Amino acid sequence: MGNDFINRYKEIEKIKKLNFLKQLLLRDSDLQLQFLKFCEGKNFDKVVGINIDEYRDLLYEEVESIDVDEIMEEGNSYSYYEDGEGGDEALRDIFNPHYLKSKEYLNKGNLLDAFSIILAIYELPILEEPPYVEDSDYCIFGDDIESYISSISLEYIKNFSEDIKKMVISLESKKDFIDLLVERYFKFEDYSLQEFEKIFEYIIDEPQIAKYFLDKIDENNFESEEVAEILLIIADKLQDDELFLKIGNENFKNDKNIALKLLTKYKELNNRSEFARISKILLELETSQKPYILYIIENTDKVNYQTIYIDALKIYILDSNSIEHYNLLREYLSNPQRLEFIKKSEKNYPSQFYIKMLNIEKNYEDILKFVQQNQNSYYLDEIILPIITIYPNEVFEIIKESSTKTINARGRSNYANASKLIKLLIQIPEKIDELKDFISTLYDHKPRLPALRDELKQAGLIGL
Repeated sequence: MGNDFINRYKEIEKIKKLNFLKQLLLRDSDLQLQFLKFCEGKNFDKVVGINIDEYRDLLYEEVESIDVDEIMEEGNSYSYYEDGEGGDEALRDIFNPHYLKSKEYLNKGNLLDAFSIILAIYELPILEEPPYVEDSDYCIFGDDIESYISSISLEYIKNFSEDIKKMVISLESKKDFIDLLVERYFKFEDYSLQEFEKIFEYIIDEPQIAKYFLDKIDENNFESEEVAEILLIIADKLQDDELFLKIGNENFKNDKNIALKLLTKYKELNNRSEFARISKILLELETSQKPYILYIIENTDKVNYQTIYIDALKIYILDSNSIEHYNLLREYLSNPQRLEFIKKSEKNYPSQFYIKMLNIEKNYEDILKFVQQNQNSYYLDEIILPIITIYPNEVFEIIKESSTKTINARGRSNYANASKLIKLLIQIPEKIDELKDFISTLYDHKPRLPALRDELKQAGLIGL
């Protein structure tokens, strides 16, 4: 709802707002504690006062006490080693009680202690000497216990971000939260603020806290790249388009999410020329995945920036196998240009998309050539479909040869696949007598193949 809610909220009578708040508070004890904290200005976060270093040391000892031999005896198999469940389960047995403790603090409005426990887990794998567990016999951690711990901690961070969405947090608590994270960031070289971005989206929810965090960033000389995403959140909350565009332009080439956000901002500002400039640069970047491509296609001014639109379509089509977008592209290409573009996907997997484009262009000759070169394809029944009635003789021989080879490999699944392929030949009326003879030969195969007979019957090929 966003701004619409804020505008409507301002119009509602004060007494109605208070009555609604009272009803909410009376139903939820956790919300009552959050409300008291918010109103009293009490720094509830320091009531318990989790010392992260001490808490992390406690966790460190618990992790190092893991007995892999005991785990394997309980598992009684090597399946743990194969799928990594043993290592993950052993660590969760240790961390989950602490995670539940963190949630208890959070439910009572104690944001800092709740988050301190999460950070204590997060810091374990980035220590100069991470926890070590003797695991040479079974390798349930795959010689990389740090990755297991990191994966679990990032899951907890994600859950934490979802939980604080539902909370009412005082301004002072938000400032304390930012101070804590900034302090820990400079204590460890491998801290990544980007991994806390979702939390920042909910913490930086008003201009005052955005300005506070911006001042912190300026005071501590953060690397621009490390805090770029956070600065975009801050700029957005401060409605500072100049800052947003500055940070976006400095970082969009190296960060796909920032690239998409920058494009979105130029779209909001209706700045078509800058949208096109950024789009052109992005399309030329040598990156494997471009999550902003579809956005460029849907929002580019096709009249004034047609080349960018066409280039974006080409990239997206080859990446996503979208026939819908190929139909958009072909309107801008001559017939030779279409065939040149289609040729680029000839060796792509799966092959059906290449055939679908050739079929749209009615280029049946190239489809036949491709089918002849790929008679062993798992998708033969699909790639041969467009030319069944165009080249009946060639298709009949291809299917006959391929299905015979499949049947000779034996096995019910092979018989089923062969029968499915043979059934396509019903679409060639002039070949129906040859088809009957071929099916009869298969049915009367010596030695008898009962499973083949059954599959031919199920495919409706007996009694044509």
